[in-house]
Parts: sequence; structure tokens; C-alpha cells
Amino acid sequence: MKKFRLPIVLAAGLLLASAAAIFALPKWDSRNERMEEKVEEEKRPFVKKLNIRRPDGMPNPFLPFQKDFKPEHLESAVQTAEENGRIRLDISVQNISPAPVRLQFPTSQRYDFLIFGEKGEPLYRWSEGKAFLQVINEVELEAGGRLSFTAYWDGKRKNGKKAEKGKYLVKVIITAKAKTSEGKTVDSRELSATGRFSLP
Repeated sequence: MKKFRLPIVLAAGLLLASAAAIFALPKWDSRNERMEEKVEEEKRPFVKKLNIRRPDGMPNPFLPFQKDFKPEHLESAVQTAEENGRIRLDISVQNISPAPVRLQFPTSQRYDFLIFGEKGEPLYRWSEGKAFLQVINEVELEAGGRLSFTAYWDGKRKNGKKAEKGKYLVKVIITAKAKTSEGKTVDSRELSATGRFSLP
């Protein structure tokens, strides 16, 4: 019996130590844990789970539109309307600051637009396959000044097939680099905008 005394004592000691460690742990409350997870989720921007770029290289249409982002110098916009079986895009960028803003276009291209499906899948890019003159051009927007363009989408995907009826998202990009009169670079997010429309 004596030869088993030491293992029994050791086992009893381990059990007591384990019990003490368990009681020393902070109490777990599933309600508090769920509440903490909810708070952490609310702190994240809604684009947190979205990829910056898609596998095909097209930019994610939702990335520049965090809820807390407010333009300081330029405000871009796009209005959509159906016209003769096409979607007309009225694109504009306006200087909302009290000082002039200079736009520098590296080519003859002034804008681009991308069409996405309702779930964000890329369908069409206007500039794809087009060639532009390599000519630098600068435009100065005075305070309150606006630059406007009109573009059209014929309702076809990049493979040439007609897009189905449904809801779509368009992202427009002013293809310029903008600087303030003090030489400060304007946030590129101020040079893009999104809109939604439906194909009947």
C-alpha cells in the first residue's frame, strides 16, 4: 500500500491545483460576450470585409464610400436616366471649397465609368479597349465651379451580350489629379461617385 501513496498524493495535488485555477478564471457571461462582439462590429467601417481590388483588377465600387468620409474640396456626382434604350450618365465634379482647385488630366480621357451587377460583380468598363491621346491638360475650377460630362451605356456587358433586366450600380471616376491652390493633393475619393439604376 505504501508504494501507491506518492502517486495518489500527487494526483490529489493536481486536482486541487486545477480546481483553484478554474475558480480563479473570470466569470464568462455569454450575453456580455455577444454585446462586446456587437460593439466591435459597429466600430468597423462597412467596407472592412470587402477586398480593395477584385481578381480581375477592377476597383471595388464600394471602397471609396465609407460612412465617415466627407469631401473637403471636390464633390463628384452622377445622375442616370434611360434614353432611347440606353442609360445616360450625367457626370459632374464641383469645387465646394472657397479656393480654386486645379485638375490635371494626363491624357485626353476625362472620365471613366464602370457598371456592376446588384451584388457588385463587374460587368463593363467604358475605357476598356479605347485609346486616348497622351496630352496633359489642366483645368482650374474656381470656388463653386463645375465640370460636367455626358456618357452613355448601351446596356451590354463587356462580352457584348445584352445585360439582363434588374438593378445595377455605376461608378464614375474623374481621371485627373487634383491639387488645391496651396499645392495640396486632393483625396482621390473626391473624384468618384456612384449611382444606381434599373434596366426594365
